[in-house]
Amino acid sequence: MRAYPVSPEIRVIVNLEPKTYSNDVEFILDAEWRMACESNPSLFNGDVLIYGRHETDAAGRITLIEGCFIDYRTLYGSRKRPDVFKDQLPIPLGVSGVTVCQDGLVFGRRGPNSAFGAGQWELIPSGTIDRSCIANEILNYATLVMHECEEEIGLHSQHLAKPVLPFVFLIGRDQGAPQADLGLLLEFSQSRSDIEALFKSLAVREHSEIDVIGMDKLAAAAHTLSPMLTTSQALAATYQQYTKTRIK
Repeated sequence: MRAYPVSPEIRVIVNLEPKTYSNDVEFILDAEWRMACESNPSLFNGDVLIYGRHETDAAGRITLIEGCFIDYRTLYGSRKRPDVFKDQLPIPLGVSGVTVCQDGLVFGRRGPNSAFGAGQWELIPSGTIDRSCIANEILNYATLVMHECEEEIGLHSQHLAKPVLPFVFLIGRDQGAPQADLGLLLEFSQSRSDIEALFKSLAVREHSEIDVIGMDKLAAAAHTLSPMLTTSQALAATYQQYTKTRIK
């Protein structure tokens, strides 16, 4: 994963046209999707935001990310049959939060039935981007990540000690597939026991368990909480560097 600094005023805009594929590729996508739906009838062919390009300012910080929506069928097919896409593999763009409470950073172990990274640890919350938080082609990433935070650990926007802050853009591969994420800092005044109580109160849980890792043990988190998604390893390392810079 490569990490890029971002402007606090970064914008994510959906204004690009999706790539088109040949009839042969579309035939393969249809076949893979049919087989997937036969195995799991609950699959939904919704929209997924795909990274296209970005712009930087004079300081080298990313100020703008542009992308487009494609259907989940295409993304699924690209991960099942990357050979037919050659150098045109779509890169899904998501949000990944670093949730900081009184006692450290909050991690969660993905449930055994998760479609991506089942059983692996990750920083929470995180999620893909759909049209629900897009207005006039612009993503409201703060609303999106707080929606994910509410679903995953029960924390609401009124719990925030400070506004949601974008601090890094990550792009590379996770679980062998291309991935891009906007890293967002979420700071709360709640304690570890508060977070655990909120998590236990959830009627539906995306994670089988959670843990809170203090800053003094964060460097070893990838070994303590193993296996861990590559994106979260990179995000934790970037956050450590970010806090050192912010202190200075």
